Amino acid sequence: MSLRRERALTKLRKLRVQVHRDGLPAQPNVYHVAALTSALVEVLGNTGDSKRASAAAEYLYRVATPSFRATGIEPKLECKRGCDYCCRGYVSATAPQIFAAAKAIRAQSLSYEAAVARIGAAADTVRGLDWKTRCALHEPCPLLVEGACSIYASRPLPCRAFVSFSVNACRRAFELNTNDIDVPPIYGNVRSALENALRAAMKHHGLPLESYELDGALASVLAHPDAEAAWLRGENVFAGVDVDRSADPGSLLQREIMLDTLLAVASGETPAHLEGQAPK
Repeated sequence: MSLRRERALTKLRKLRVQVHRDGLPAQPNVYHVAALTSALVEVLGNTGDSKRASAAAEYLYRVATPSFRATGIEPKLECKRGCDYCCRGYVSATAPQIFAAAKAIRAQSLSYEAAVARIGAAADTVRGLDWKTRCALHEPCPLLVEGACSIYASRPLPCRAFVSFSVNACRRAFELNTNDIDVPPIYGNVRSALENALRAAMKHHGLPLESYELDGALASVLAHPDAEAAWLRGENVFAGVDVDRSADPGSLLQREIMLDTLLAVASGETPAHLEGQAPK
């Protein structure tokens, strides 16, 4: 190993400790995200753990909470228990997040069967619908119970990042079926950083990167007791589930470039376009 790479990895390890302890900063750079990527690569590389996909999502969520808090805007948000307008639209998530949600549902022994029935019914209702039609339907998330998320600690990143400064704006958007909600861009940036770190780690291990429609994906996983281990073995446990195709080719290309950059930095390399930007 070259001295340059060894120094880069030493700096990365320091950042990894910082990110593990404090989350990502409000304006994360590629090195912060690469440090998180490195940690997730390690979690997903633990081949002795048949639940390592959900473990990776759970690690990500542990980092996500202080990361969103670091933006400093939480006190200004009007999101609260009982305000569930955003819980009646389209949500997609990557497989590790689906498995983490399913794990949380299975842990609710007293309400598990009812949850599975709701999820199955919701999946049948929304299957094949595009984003606009799905939102216009106003079908509530099957995980919504008495105005609150029943797996709040394990909710996917899209749910964590979709916040608002105005409940009135959310109500208007819901009633008029528009997307006119002032979601803070800084939350979107943090979500993108977290999503990229997870996808980069998944790419490193050759795992599928697709995002799946939440209701259908959960229904499939809950019907297959060994779904997570099967997926890690390469089986397509999401056959027949709608895949999120909303990203345009340009965005997908940019994402691939970012994932490759994160993996390079996480391995101690310094891509040419990042020369001079490495942390001190």
